[in-house]
Amino acid sequence: MAGYDLTIGTNLVAPLAGGSVRWGDPTKETIAGTATAGLWTTIKAIPEEEMTGPVNSRAHYDYTVYGGCADLGTGFDSGTILNGVMRSHSGTLPAWLRLAAAKDIQIKVDSSSYGLSYRIVLTRVYPGSA
Repeated sequence: MAGYDLTIGTNLVAPLAGGSVRWGDPTKETIAGTATAGLWTTIKAIPEEEMTGPVNSRAHYDYTVYGGCADLGTGFDSGTILNGVMRSHSGTLPAWLRLAAAKDIQIKVDSSSYGLSYRIVLTRVYPGSA
């Protein structure tokens, strides 16, 4: 164990070669707002290094998102984001949700009957560079 700095938290990050080991704390945030009708609206920009940077700087996110909150049957999705890829737990991302430029979570609400409001609960479960 000599030569390793160890800080206890909840998630372990171990560099591929050399360096120290650390435990990082997950962080959770809830973002709510109103989308622009029919246009892709960025609801969260994730630091590029956390998606496509060095392996020991990348982060893993779990998300739950509601788009057009009046109809959760068409405006609900949950999944993960890792290595610049967004994956839905259902197996297919809905047409109204995407990860643009491998780092920006975007939503597109077309129908005013569903409302334009959105809410995302984002949990950073792998600490990344911060």
